[in-house]
Amino acid sequence: MNTSLVNVAVLGLLAVIVLTLLTSYVRHRYEWNMAIRNLKLHRTTSVFTIVASTIGTALITAALLFQSSIQTSIDHFLEQKYGQITIVIDGVKPTSGFQYPFQTREINEIKGVIQKRPEIFQGILPTVAIYGTLQSQIDGKVKNTQPKVYLQSFSASEAKRFQPIGTKEIPETLSEQQVIVSEKLANQLQTKKGEKIFLQVPNQEPVELMIEVVLPEKGLTGFRGVDKGSSTAIISETLARKITGISSGYTHLLIANNPELGLDSISLSNSPDSPWNEQFTKAFAKIELEGIEKFTPFFLVSSVTAILVGLLLVRNIFRMILEERRQELGVLRAMGFTRGQVAGILRKEGILYAITSSTLGVVLGIGFSYAVLAMLKDTFAMISQYESFLDVQFEFHLSLLSCSLPFGIGLFFIYFCMLRVSHTVTKTEIISLLQPIQVESIKVEKISKARILISVLLGIAAMTVAYLGQSNDYQTWLAEKDQEVMLLLGNLIVGLGVIVLTIAFVLVGYPVVLQWIERCFRGRPKLYQTLRLFFRYPLQAKKRSAYLLILFTSVMFLLGLSSVVNGTLSPLLEEMSGKNALGGYHLLAQTREEVLPETKEEIARLKVENLKTTTQVTQWQLENFMGANLNGVEKAFMEIVQIPLKSKATRFTTDRQAWQELGHNPKAIIVSEMMVVDEHGNYPKVGDILKLKLPSGIEVEKEVIALAKYEGTMYGYGTSSGIFLQKEEVDRLSKGSRGITTYWLFEAGNEKKTGVLYEKLQQKLNTLGIYQLKNPELAFVAGLSFTQIILGLLEAFSGLATVVGICGLMTILYRVIRERRQQLGMLRAVGMEKKHIWLGVIMEGSVLAMQGILLGLTLGAYVGYLLLTAVFSGEPGSTTIELPISKLVLYFGVAYFITIICSCFPAKASMRYTPAEATRYAS
Repeated sequence: MNTSLVNVAVLGLLAVIVLTLLTSYVRHRYEWNMAIRNLKLHRTTSVFTIVASTIGTALITAALLFQSSIQTSIDHFLEQKYGQITIVIDGVKPTSGFQYPFQTREINEIKGVIQKRPEIFQGILPTVAIYGTLQSQIDGKVKNTQPKVYLQSFSASEAKRFQPIGTKEIPETLSEQQVIVSEKLANQLQTKKGEKIFLQVPNQEPVELMIEVVLPEKGLTGFRGVDKGSSTAIISETLARKITGISSGYTHLLIANNPELGLDSISLSNSPDSPWNEQFTKAFAKIELEGIEKFTPFFLVSSVTAILVGLLLVRNIFRMILEERRQELGVLRAMGFTRGQVAGILRKEGILYAITSSTLGVVLGIGFSYAVLAMLKDTFAMISQYESFLDVQFEFHLSLLSCSLPFGIGLFFIYFCMLRVSHTVTKTEIISLLQPIQVESIKVEKISKARILISVLLGIAAMTVAYLGQSNDYQTWLAEKDQEVMLLLGNLIVGLGVIVLTIAFVLVGYPVVLQWIERCFRGRPKLYQTLRLFFRYPLQAKKRSAYLLILFTSVMFLLGLSSVVNGTLSPLLEEMSGKNALGGYHLLAQTREEVLPETKEEIARLKVENLKTTTQVTQWQLENFMGANLNGVEKAFMEIVQIPLKSKATRFTTDRQAWQELGHNPKAIIVSEMMVVDEHGNYPKVGDILKLKLPSGIEVEKEVIALAKYEGTMYGYGTSSGIFLQKEEVDRLSKGSRGITTYWLFEAGNEKKTGVLYEKLQQKLNTLGIYQLKNPELAFVAGLSFTQIILGLLEAFSGLATVVGICGLMTILYRVIRERRQQLGMLRAVGMEKKHIWLGVIMEGSVLAMQGILLGLTLGAYVGYLLLTAVFSGEPGSTTIELPISKLVLYFGVAYFITIICSCFPAKASMRYTPAEATRYAS
């Protein structure tokens, strides 16, 4: 989508709206003045109506801006670091006839493929690249060090054709002593153009370089390679070949796609048997960053609920305004106002409500979104850095579309509500409008036995469905379907059924509840009669009562649901450990490059404070079993690993014996449960003979001696899952082959000092050319902080939606008091005390709100329980779903207390009416 065109369209639409309003004001000034007068006259209820509408608009504005800012930050990062680069070919498959590095023949063949598909692929750029460490020095002493810098060289002329933007300042030739650095790298090293820096590559002498140009990061000048370097530098081809030891050919081929298509994962070959090792770097980066965006729909759901509740509230209030001012509108008609003019006054009021609430909502939403992102951006950056090695900077971005959309929604729906009301006026005759508001009959209808019976049956049905839905038999029956969608859908259907039956029970049985409350006060005749009098109003205004009940139920439902989710996930995340993710180890380093034997020996002999043991894992990806990892493990791994076994051969009495068997038997393998599956969808069992198809083309048969458990904490750490085999056997099978990934696992002597070990070990490994050192504990801490904040914000959003309900109750009670002013005057005239009128109004509103709050929290907690049951169904009993009773009771108490306090204001207004009000004809 072209952002500029969207912004122009939005601005044009806003200009049309403003021009239309100005024209309307000039042509119908008297109608606008009367509409403004009415808002001032009823300013108390106008304020509460605007507040209720404003909160909904503010929440949806904040949610959209929050989502837009995160997406824009990610888009800027991808544009800076990748640009049009979507594919990196960094090697060839062993079965092909091509050799590494890439020579002219391979490059021409790939160019031919690109030329056949010009609508998708736009160019190719051969490069020679390697990772290294750059240092800035002062008087021979190291000033700043930046490890894992992506050093690349290429033809400047070809680069400018490959990516015209951002490459114009690259000189045509670079000497062996010159270097081009990105602005970020220059800032990291605290250096500038013309100054000297030093390049260090493992097993080679340092090279002194002069900074020739400092360029902003833009695609090629910000690209950091497949292994996600820390920054970017461009060196001469002579120096690059000297460092890499390649006299001819290229190490990498960069492929550019058409950016307008947005297709970042289309392969050069239409066949899965492509001879090239294609890395979809940009697409992979997007996937790794998707987790940060996944939570935003939760905010959007809460926001949409809030705005819908607010709009329903506004519609109800507008209908009450019409009933309240029937006589006033009738008088205007009698004075000569046409139907259109009277309806126009009401429409103008609707526009004023809409513009005021929508504008305030957008302003508040901008502030709320900015504050939330300011609180979360460091956590987001930490997550992307620790989990994906992507240093995304999350910043607030004001989007015109994200602001105008909520503004337009609020403006349209509020105006539409008043339009419906004004249409009713045009269809009503003058005589009907002038009719005084009829005083309802004080007669209280007797509750029929049929109603009692139906309410009891509905209550029993709701409890029965709720009980059966959470029963072990029902959950087991769903789990047997072996389909996560079926399990989730089954629980959603039960939850929806319980909601419908419960709401129906409350609506049908509401008179019974009121009667029961009345009977509790039979010992106090005055209070008893007061309640009987005021409880008849909700029964007569059934639609209004049902609306308020559903309003409170909706907003408290979200609060109950988010409380259960938060209460369950927070303790679960706190129990996660980085040590469990690595099967008993604390740190993980990896490299995709070929590691020299002397480097491996040096890593094995590393002496670092708090480092207890080191072991190496060689990983190869199989051609069958859905590309499962083949992990070659050393005896040191077998002695320490803490990955529990789900099942094992009967000859083993302990898990440790099964792991140790790998060291003695090259035919034995241990397979991760649920992570290894053949082409027919079958999972291996203990005792099976698996035929493994290796990337080199050969096949070997191995016996499964045990099945290892797979835990969610292991996700993203390949050494903890797959097929485990002794390392010597993997080395023998993969000799002379490419595509091997080497891992090192490190165990800390003191687990509490893992952070210190991480920093010191990182420095040592950098000097050996090993840059990717992962500390799962840091990733879990960042993830825990992120999740807790998100769940807390979800509860906060739901809590703000509750304010909409409370404002709605206050507004409706104010309008109801004005509706009943003559009746209240009559009650005062016959001797009813002010305090009983005050108490009657409070009880009328608070009893209705209490049922809605209790109903919403209960249903929200129950549905949350069902959904979490579906999510954690894979391992029954492994996760305890927490029902935060104390928190739910607190929410109920706070919401009910605020409701009573807010009901006191309209109740106090009801005490101002005197007996003379009973004789008034119109206000």
